Amino acid sequence: MGALLVQGRCLARSDAAAARAAFGRAVRVAARRGLTPLRVAALFHLAAVQRGQPDPPALAEAREIAESAGLLGQLASIDLLVADLALAAHGPRVGEPVARRCAELSARLRLTSVQAVAELFVAAARAGAGDRDGVERWLRRAGSRPNAPREVRAGLDLVRAICSVVTGDLPGAAAQADDGASILAGHASAAPTHWWGLWLLLREVTGHEPQDARAVFQHARMGRRGVNRGALLYAGAVAAGREGRVEDSAQAMASGDAALEVYPWWHRLLRLPVWTAAVIEGWGDPVPGLRADLACHELNGDEALARQCRDLLRQAGAPSRRSRGASVPPRLRAAGITSREVEVLALVAEGLSNAQIAARLHLSVRTVETHVSRLLAKTGAADRTRLRTYAPGQHQ
Repeated sequence: MGALLVQGRCLARSDAAAARAAFGRAVRVAARRGLTPLRVAALFHLAAVQRGQPDPPALAEAREIAESAGLLGQLASIDLLVADLALAAHGPRVGEPVARRCAELSARLRLTSVQAVAELFVAAARAGAGDRDGVERWLRRAGSRPNAPREVRAGLDLVRAICSVVTGDLPGAAAQADDGASILAGHASAAPTHWWGLWLLLREVTGHEPQDARAVFQHARMGRRGVNRGALLYAGAVAAGREGRVEDSAQAMASGDAALEVYPWWHRLLRLPVWTAAVIEGWGDPVPGLRADLACHELNGDEALARQCRDLLRQAGAPSRRSRGASVPPRLRAAGITSREVEVLALVAEGLSNAQIAARLHLSVRTVETHVSRLLAKTGAADRTRLRTYAPGQHQ
């Protein structure tokens, strides 16, 4: 059993499919023999190599078993991964509560290394909201923990870089990301975090030795995650746009969008530096993308990001009025869809469950179920997957 876990961890560095197979066998063996802690560990590692999806089924199963069995240490580690994925997929409103819960649990258990990472994730959530004071407060906590891993020391400046992007300071963000990335660049065991993709993209947008960043990126584990490949494609779109290769730039953007579609919040954050470069330098057609992202930011309550989109639209000569609620696109209005149903639809498109949507909009689960049923009927969509294509900013 232990050998399967070791085998899976070794394979995870080079062969994700083989690693999944090893961890899957470990899960089955542990279940047959009643080895609950090892079963949870195998499920956790299986979920870690399934990071191409924001809610790996193995992670939910691992969390349920760990919680029911009272395996609190493992539960804290699981919630750390849940928070990381939730921040990338859904942003601060979903990810921050999970990160705070993990920080509180690990503090009670005196798991200071886990606590430091959880507090770093809370700081990242504050960064996504453009809250500089909150960022520094939580970074001080994370940085002060004994046994904080190297990734936390690197993450301090990478989180600051996220906040600088959200508040419109791309040169500052690039310098901060450089400081954080330099700590991990030669560290072979560094986790392939999606923050690496932001570092590469900022290097490209600011023109600071992007070729060197690409060389580091493409020869390291970090470049293997789909979310980071998306950032690499966006960097290529910026380079092509600047060279006047319009079709190549548009194709790279479309490929980047596809690579990042399962992480809609991070997807929109990474597009912001691209739109900024396009508007300021006068290449491409950033206005449709800015308008689509603005609608999603407003629906998601991401006011700092929405403000950046409005500013860029004004610079591009296409100002947008501040939304007073969810606007209903003409094609949805024609189907009889209401503004509240558009809000629900946008959250369905982000992959949220009915319970999560209810919490976000302060509604009952039954009310959300009713809205979803009406949306399915009005659009004619066969299921939630098809329904997502009707959301603002999506393509049918």
